[in-house]
Amino acid sequence: MSKALHHQIVTRARQLISDPTRWTQGEFAKRRNGLPIEPSDADAYRFCAVGALTRAASDFTGDIVAADALANEVHVALLSVAEIPAGQTLECINDFGQGHAAILKIFDDYLAAH
Repeated sequence: MSKALHHQIVTRARQLISDPTRWTQGEFAKRRNGLPIEPSDADAYRFCAVGALTRAASDFTGDIVAADALANEVHVALLSVAEIPAGQTLECINDFGQGHAAILKIFDDYLAAH
């Protein structure tokens, strides 16, 4: 997949969660009322890192199956750039690790490198 498309997806995902009130933990996405929802759903308001990648990929593809596959590719690409311990995932960092600031740094490091 194109590095340019990966860059666009990370840029969009970062925009989705740059405001801490639009970021979440423990679910890929939540409605405004806090209930879980699919990241590609129009009512999704808050996103974890992976949910934001999925939403961004969905915005580009319009196809949830393709979006999931593309978001996974981008997830792997992010981990290849980030300086994190082996075996860590964005979910772990998002939900149990350093949280919002760490996720934004990973996104920013990727964008700076690409």
